[in-house]
Amino acid sequence: LDTIEGDCLLIGHSYGGVVITQAGVRPNVKGLLYIAAFAPDKGETMNDLLRKNPPTAAAPFFEIKDGYVWLRHEGFRTAFAQDLPIEQADVLHAVQKVPNAAIFETPAEEVAWKDKKSWFIISKADRTIDPHLQHFEAQRMHATINEVAASHLSMISQPAAVVRFIEAAAQELLEHRFAHV
Repeated sequence: LDTIEGDCLLIGHSYGGVVITQAGVRPNVKGLLYIAAFAPDKGETMNDLLRKNPPTAAAPFFEIKDGYVWLRHEGFRTAFAQDLPIEQADVLHAVQKVPNAAIFETPAEEVAWKDKKSWFIISKADRTIDPHLQHFEAQRMHATINEVAASHLSMISQPAAVVRFIEAAAQELLEHRFAHV
């Protein structure tokens, strides 16, 4: 972000929501857009957020190996990418990027959504991050909300809806910028 000239809209999916929540405090970041994401408050961890609701259908399929969190094959098909063709879900499972388990207990130090315009795409059929949790996060940050009938991977299963929402958010930021010039 320090190398980018001009205003930015940060977009984060899943754990990426934690990243944009903290990185978004930079002055060139004008907005945050969450997609089926975690959006912690200061001092809050992803596990704190997950404990706000009963475990999701994906929970039993996560395992920690060598300090990294893996989603087993069956869970990927049934509770992470259940609205994608099996072949596509299998490829995505094979190339999954696994996070270090420690990130689930790392508290947020900075919270950009308290001062920045925010948008949130809620995946209504998400079996990984409970849609009720997504609603809670979006409402507490006073985000503009869009709901899609999709799994955790809404940007893959419902790309047109996701792109339209991103374009609308970017347009709103542009209009706001030029209204204050």
